[in-house]
Amino acid sequence: MRHVLFSVTGLVPNVITEAFYILRRSKYDTVRIKEIFILTTQSGHDVLWKRSDGSQHLLGKNGVLKQLC
Repeated sequence: MRHVLFSVTGLVPNVITEAFYILRRSKYDTVRIKEIFILTTQSGHDVLWKRSDGSQHLLGKNGVLKQLC
């Protein structure tokens, strides 16, 4: 079975990390997410990929989500 996380988010991407965390750490820990699809706006994209304040971004090779995997 293929497990996919599909998320719709705007400027606050914590919905993605919280959903991923719940699936990895709770009674659903047998669910292994293989793919993540994110639907967002251009502003949301900028928040996910580029942090203007210098903090770590969510996506990318060294992003926070990669560390959770």
